[in-house]
Amino acid sequence: MKLSVESEKPSSTLLDSSTWRNFLEPSALKPLGVTLILILFQQTSGVNAVQSYTVKIFQAASPNLDANLATIIIGVVQVVFVFLSMLLVDRVGRKILLILSFVIMAISLATLGTFFYLEQSTDHSWIPLAAVICFVIAYAFGVGPLPWVIFGEIISPNSKGKVIIIRRN
Repeated sequence: MKLSVESEKPSSTLLDSSTWRNFLEPSALKPLGVTLILILFQQTSGVNAVQSYTVKIFQAASPNLDANLATIIIGVVQVVFVFLSMLLVDRVGRKILLILSFVIMAISLATLGTFFYLEQSTDHSWIPLAAVICFVIAYAFGVGPLPWVIFGEIISPNSKGKVIIIRRN
Protein backbone atom coordinates (compact mmCIF):
# COMPACT_ATOMS: atom_id res chain seq x y z
CA MET A 1 0.00 0.00 0.00
CA LYS A 2 1.64 3.18 -1.19
CA LEU A 3 0.63 6.63 -0.21
CA SER A 4 1.12 9.18 -2.86
CA VAL A 5 1.62 12.72 -1.92
CA GLU A 6 0.29 15.14 -4.44
CA SER A 7 2.08 18.38 -4.76
CA GLU A 8 -0.10 21.26 -3.84
CA LYS A 9 -0.13 24.50 -5.74
CA PRO A 10 0.99 27.42 -3.66
CA SER A 11 -2.02 29.40 -2.60
CA SER A 12 -2.24 33.00 -3.65
CA THR A 13 -1.13 35.40 -0.98
CA LEU A 14 -2.65 38.69 0.01
CA LEU A 15 0.18 40.45 -1.75
CA ASP A 16 -0.53 38.83 -5.11
CA SER A 17 -0.10 41.77 -7.47
CA SER A 18 -2.61 40.56 -10.04
CA THR A 19 -5.48 40.54 -7.54
CA TRP A 20 -4.56 43.77 -5.76
CA ARG A 21 -4.13 45.48 -9.12
CA ASN A 22 -7.81 44.81 -9.80
CA PHE A 23 -8.71 47.39 -7.12
CA LEU A 24 -7.36 50.15 -9.36
CA GLU A 25 -10.04 49.51 -11.95
CA PRO A 26 -13.02 51.90 -11.82
CA SER A 27 -15.45 48.99 -11.52
CA ALA A 28 -13.76 48.03 -8.23
CA LEU A 29 -12.90 51.49 -6.89
CA LYS A 30 -16.44 52.81 -6.86
CA PRO A 31 -17.92 50.03 -4.64
CA LEU A 32 -14.86 50.20 -2.39
CA GLY A 33 -15.19 53.98 -2.08
CA VAL A 34 -18.91 53.82 -1.34
CA THR A 35 -18.35 51.19 1.32
CA LEU A 36 -15.50 53.08 2.98
CA ILE A 37 -17.45 56.36 3.00
CA LEU A 38 -20.53 54.72 4.53
CA ILE A 39 -18.41 53.15 7.27
CA LEU A 40 -16.68 56.51 7.87
CA PHE A 41 -20.06 58.23 8.24
CA GLN A 42 -21.28 55.45 10.52
CA GLN A 43 -18.28 55.79 12.81
CA THR A 44 -18.42 59.61 12.90
CA SER A 45 -22.19 59.82 13.41
CA GLY A 46 -21.81 60.35 17.15
CA VAL A 47 -23.51 57.14 18.19
CA ASN A 48 -20.57 56.04 20.34
CA ALA A 49 -20.58 59.32 22.25
CA VAL A 50 -24.32 59.25 22.78
CA GLN A 51 -24.29 55.63 23.95
CA SER A 52 -21.28 56.14 26.20
CA TYR A 53 -22.62 59.26 27.89
CA THR A 54 -26.33 58.49 28.01
CA VAL A 55 -26.43 58.39 31.81
CA LYS A 56 -24.53 61.70 32.10
CA ILE A 57 -26.77 63.32 29.48
CA PHE A 58 -29.88 62.41 31.45
CA GLN A 59 -28.34 63.36 34.78
CA ALA A 60 -27.49 66.79 33.40
CA ALA A 61 -30.90 67.20 31.80
CA SER A 62 -32.95 66.63 34.92
CA PRO A 63 -32.20 65.59 38.46
CA ASN A 64 -35.76 64.21 38.69
CA LEU A 65 -35.25 61.78 35.81
CA ASP A 66 -33.81 58.38 36.69
CA ALA A 67 -30.83 58.34 34.33
CA ASN A 68 -30.25 54.60 34.62
CA LEU A 69 -33.87 53.83 33.74
CA ALA A 70 -33.70 56.20 30.78
CA THR A 71 -30.54 54.43 29.58
CA ILE A 72 -32.29 51.07 29.80
CA ILE A 73 -35.18 52.50 27.78
CA ILE A 74 -32.72 53.68 25.13
CA GLY A 75 -31.16 50.19 24.94
CA VAL A 76 -34.52 48.48 24.57
CA VAL A 77 -35.60 50.96 21.89
CA GLN A 78 -32.40 50.30 19.95
CA VAL A 79 -32.81 46.52 20.04
CA VAL A 80 -36.48 46.68 19.00
CA PHE A 81 -35.85 49.06 16.12
CA VAL A 82 -32.87 47.14 14.77
CA PHE A 83 -35.17 44.16 14.33
CA LEU A 84 -37.89 46.34 12.79
CA SER A 85 -35.37 47.79 10.35
CA MET A 86 -34.82 44.34 8.86
CA LEU A 87 -38.45 44.36 7.78
CA LEU A 88 -38.30 47.87 6.38
CA VAL A 89 -35.07 47.80 4.36
CA ASP A 90 -36.44 46.00 1.30
CA ARG A 91 -39.80 47.77 1.36
CA VAL A 92 -38.60 51.36 1.64
CA GLY A 93 -35.16 51.18 0.07
CA ARG A 94 -31.62 51.63 1.28
CA LYS A 95 -30.99 55.10 -0.10
CA ILE A 96 -34.15 56.61 1.39
CA LEU A 97 -33.49 54.99 4.79
CA LEU A 98 -29.89 56.24 4.84
CA ILE A 99 -30.89 59.81 3.95
CA LEU A 100 -33.76 59.86 6.47
CA SER A 101 -31.49 58.35 9.09
CA PHE A 102 -28.83 61.03 8.67
CA VAL A 103 -31.40 63.86 8.65
CA ILE A 104 -33.23 62.63 11.76
CA MET A 105 -29.95 62.00 13.58
CA ALA A 106 -28.76 65.54 12.76
CA ILE A 107 -32.04 67.08 13.95
CA SER A 108 -31.96 65.00 17.14
CA LEU A 109 -28.39 66.00 17.99
CA ALA A 110 -29.14 69.65 17.16
CA THR A 111 -32.15 69.53 19.49
CA LEU A 112 -30.10 67.94 22.25
CA GLY A 113 -27.30 70.48 21.81
CA THR A 114 -29.73 73.39 21.79
CA PHE A 115 -31.37 72.12 24.96
CA PHE A 116 -28.07 72.12 26.83
CA TYR A 117 -26.90 75.37 25.26
CA LEU A 118 -30.03 77.21 26.42
CA GLU A 119 -29.98 75.39 29.78
CA GLN A 120 -33.70 74.78 29.87
CA SER A 121 -35.51 74.33 33.15
CA THR A 122 -36.64 70.93 34.38
CA ASP A 123 -40.10 71.59 32.92
CA HIS A 124 -38.70 70.42 29.61
CA SER A 125 -36.65 67.47 30.85
CA TRP A 126 -38.42 65.19 28.38
CA ILE A 127 -36.63 66.87 25.44
CA PRO A 128 -33.27 65.11 25.91
CA LEU A 129 -34.99 61.75 26.33
CA ALA A 130 -37.04 62.29 23.16
CA ALA A 131 -34.00 63.54 21.23
CA VAL A 132 -31.86 60.57 22.22
CA ILE A 133 -34.69 58.12 21.45
CA CYS A 134 -35.15 59.68 17.99
CA PHE A 135 -31.39 59.55 17.45
CA VAL A 136 -31.19 55.87 18.39
CA ILE A 137 -34.21 54.97 16.24
CA ALA A 138 -32.74 56.79 13.25
CA TYR A 139 -29.39 55.06 13.76
CA ALA A 140 -31.06 51.65 14.06
CA PHE A 141 -33.05 52.15 10.85
CA GLY A 142 -30.25 53.36 8.63
CA VAL A 143 -26.74 54.29 9.59
CA GLY A 144 -26.21 51.33 11.92
CA PRO A 145 -27.04 48.27 9.82
CA LEU A 146 -27.16 49.53 6.23
CA PRO A 147 -23.44 50.03 5.53
CA TRP A 148 -22.93 46.34 6.27
CA VAL A 149 -25.88 45.34 4.07
CA ILE A 150 -24.64 47.52 1.23
CA PHE A 151 -21.12 46.12 1.63
CA GLY A 152 -22.44 42.60 1.11
CA GLU A 153 -24.35 43.63 -2.00
CA ILE A 154 -21.93 45.81 -3.96
CA ILE A 155 -18.55 44.18 -3.33
CA SER A 156 -17.82 41.20 -5.55
CA PRO A 157 -17.43 37.89 -3.74
CA ASN A 158 -13.83 37.55 -4.96
CA SER A 159 -12.89 40.89 -3.40
CA LYS A 160 -14.69 40.74 -0.05
CA GLY A 161 -11.74 39.33 1.88
CA LYS A 162 -9.36 42.01 0.66
CA VAL A 163 -11.89 44.80 1.21
CA ILE A 164 -12.39 43.66 4.79
CA ILE A 165 -8.63 43.94 5.28
CA ILE A 166 -8.68 47.49 3.90
CA ARG A 167 -11.71 48.51 6.00
CA ARG A 168 -10.31 47.15 9.24
CA ASN A 169 -6.97 48.95 8.97
